[in-house]
Amino acid sequence: MMRLLIVAFVLGICSAVYTPPKIPSPGEDAQPPVPAPCCVPKQWEGYVGMVQGYVRSGEPGLQNVTIRESYDFMRKMIAIHVVGLTPKVNVIMDYNKMEQYTITGTTCTTARIMSPGMVNCLPMNSTYMGSFHYGGMEGLLVDSWSIVDPFLGTKGVVTMTRQDCIMVTETLINPPGSQEPSLSFLGVVDVTMGIKDPTVFDVPSSCHHSSENEVVKPVPGIFLFTGL
Repeated sequence: MMRLLIVAFVLGICSAVYTPPKIPSPGEDAQPPVPAPCCVPKQWEGYVGMVQGYVRSGEPGLQNVTIRESYDFMRKMIAIHVVGLTPKVNVIMDYNKMEQYTITGTTCTTARIMSPGMVNCLPMNSTYMGSFHYGGMEGLLVDSWSIVDPFLGTKGVVTMTRQDCIMVTETLINPPGSQEPSLSFLGVVDVTMGIKDPTVFDVPSSCHHSSENEVVKPVPGIFLFTGL
């Protein structure tokens, strides 16, 4: 899985700096119809690798994390398990209450989510950049979109599968001169439809006794909001 994430990272960076040509139909010079910004499945699970380089208070930094995400637009909830950490770290985002619960071991902290709500579709002002295949011409067909993150205001490129509108990569840039300049890349692998175990959204009782003492701002990721 880690090898797949590394490959996805390299391909995603390439897609961010290279605008692929639109793919003509076999034997024709005409370009295919421009697709409309799509909406992701309402319930899905998968692994997400994120690498983010940033400058904070004049000091450069790097964040590298792999998560298992359960995304449920019907419940208006996202559940995340951070892979490879001890003690275990899980995050539950409840967009009904606009609260985020971070469970580290047996300790829970509660915070307010600073965003208008949960996202299910690409922004309507997204700009179509073209389509291409990962691998050979029989490989995975994706559409590339230039986007402006509706919450963070960052600009970037996202690739979505033509079939089912599943995110493959996302690259976001917070340019120099902003409060925290950064370059972030996310790669998504092993996506399955539906929620295998709905208990991932169960908030531990200890979270109901914790005081809300902070506000979290989502890290980059148009469908992957979390205050990690």
